[in-house]
Amino acid sequence: MSDAGAFANTPGTLVVNYDSVATLSLMVDLAYSEEVFFKHVIVLHNDPSRLLHKLEQLSKVIEAAGGAVKNLEGKLLMIYRRDKWDLPKGKIDKGETPEKAALREVEEECGVSGLKIVRTLSPTYHTYKEGEKLILKKTHWYEMRTNDAKHLVPQAEEGITKCEWRNKAGVAEALNDTFHSVIEVVSELH
Repeated sequence: MSDAGAFANTPGTLVVNYDSVATLSLMVDLAYSEEVFFKHVIVLHNDPSRLLHKLEQLSKVIEAAGGAVKNLEGKLLMIYRRDKWDLPKGKIDKGETPEKAALREVEEECGVSGLKIVRTLSPTYHTYKEGEKLILKKTHWYEMRTNDAKHLVPQAEEGITKCEWRNKAGVAEALNDTFHSVIEVVSELH
């Protein structure tokens, strides 16, 4: 879960102290209200794992997995989907391990092969709504390497319009137009 300091003074951000499940439920409703839109809702709690457990009780939990992939030149693989830069990821299939799902998703979304997991990164969490149901998506992340130098192929049916190997400057530029969870993942890379 991310640090509140990054967004606390950003316009469109609501910061509240957790005091009950009712407060958490109200914050979720406010975050998705058509009348009031907050880009970020930060709920502070002295025990983040307990807060996460409470959020899980209010939500349908979906697990996904993805990769932060570097090539032999040290460039990071990034995708452009739904008007944002992102990292390749997707839902874990029934009976599939997070590691296998991450490898499969990167290969499917970008056409990259020869992937090797180097290490496990911290998971990220984000919420969204499907109708009236709150979804809490937990994404397992893995740092990966590949020596595959063939042309990248964006998976159009997943809404991906670009796949690019980006150097440090290109990654920094992309991080200005991405999700906070992607920034968290990239900050963990060596």
